[in-house]
This record gives sequence, C-alpha cells and structure tokens, in this order.
Amino acid sequence: MRKSKNLFFLEKKTFFCGNIYIGCCLQGKRFLSPKFFYVEYTESSFLLFYMLLNSLYLGGRAMVVETKQDVRSMVQEITAPWKEKHGGVIPVLQETQRQVGYLSREAMEVVSEELGVPLAELYGVATFYAQFHLKPRGRHIIRVCRGTACHVRGSAKIMDRIMSMLNVKENGTTDDLRFTLEPVACLGCCGLAPVVMIDEDTHGRLTDDQAALQKFLDQYA
Repeated sequence: MRKSKNLFFLEKKTFFCGNIYIGCCLQGKRFLSPKFFYVEYTESSFLLFYMLLNSLYLGGRAMVVETKQDVRSMVQEITAPWKEKHGGVIPVLQETQRQVGYLSREAMEVVSEELGVPLAELYGVATFYAQFHLKPRGRHIIRVCRGTACHVRGSAKIMDRIMSMLNVKENGTTDDLRFTLEPVACLGCCGLAPVVMIDEDTHGRLTDDQAALQKFLDQYA
C-alpha cells in the first residue's frame, strides 16, 4: 500500500469493534470523498486506530474529523483572515478545496455565511474556473495528455483503454473513489509522448496495451 499525504472522509461508522465497516481504507473499501475522516469511536479504540492509520497509511499525517461541525470550524478558520476584505473568494475556495478535497455544499454554505457573499456568486466562481471541483475526486488523479505529440502517438487510444478498464468517462471518478480520469491539453513532456501523469508521477512512451496499463495502475492503491 502506497503511503499518501491525503486524508479521507469516511462514512460515519463505528470501528475497532471486531469489524472495519464500509469506508475503511485499511480494507480498501469505498471512500465518500477525499481528505478527512467521519467516524464514531470509543476513547479506547481511537488511539489504537489513530496510531495504526498514522503509521501504515498516511505517512505520519493522520487527522480525524468527527462531525460536520468540524468542517464548519475548519472553513471558519480559513475565512477568518478574509472577513471584511475584498478579493478573498478565490483564495478561500482554493484553501477550502485543498483541505476538504472538493467544494462540498456544506463548505460552500459556510464560506457564504462567513464572507457575506451570496451562495450563487460562489458557485459562479467555482464553476467558471477549472481548478475547482464540486464533486468528490479520486485519491489519485490520472491526466492523459492530448498535446499534438501525444495525440499522433496514440494518446486517444490510451484514454479509451483506461476509460474501459476503469469503467468511467472523461473527467469521471471510479465508484470506489480510487481514480479520477482527466484529459489535459499538454503536460509539457513531448519527448516522452504519449504521456500520462498519475498524481505527480509521469509515465511516458506508453501504449494502449491493457496488461501494461494495468501494471502501472496497480501501483496506486
């Protein structure tokens, strides 16, 4: 299992009572959205779970969020320096997305309340800029280059193959929230065409061979 700096929301369930319920990354179950954990826990089980998760999966950066109130508190902290200031919408949305993983309805409502900006205006900004996302994204982002060099060397076939393998469309996210698949105009690695990036890793000179693609996708748990 690859260590990750990401944290993840989980379905609100009890854990360490003999079973790890749906949503637990330790069993590779389904995530609801990136970045933090929604869990119920007993005092005795929490420390054990935190230590195990912190050590094995999150590379020493685990965090637990108990309720939606924690999301509110987090967003309030983000918006605090921007109250009664102009020009704070974009940096606030950027930091909110960075911490939450996407711009959830709950987070957007708190931003609206704290900054005094109509919710419709916030959604106007969030839908105008491609950097913002209103739906949960995968733990790993696959970017398939569509630049000229990559295109003439078969990037479209690679995209089609990956879509078929993952059963998603362009800009789609797998049901288990493992991958989000995105086409990009150019990755700037023309000498390695055709190129696919997964997170910060660049994979070049690929083909649409399913076995080969599956081998490098399997590197990302």
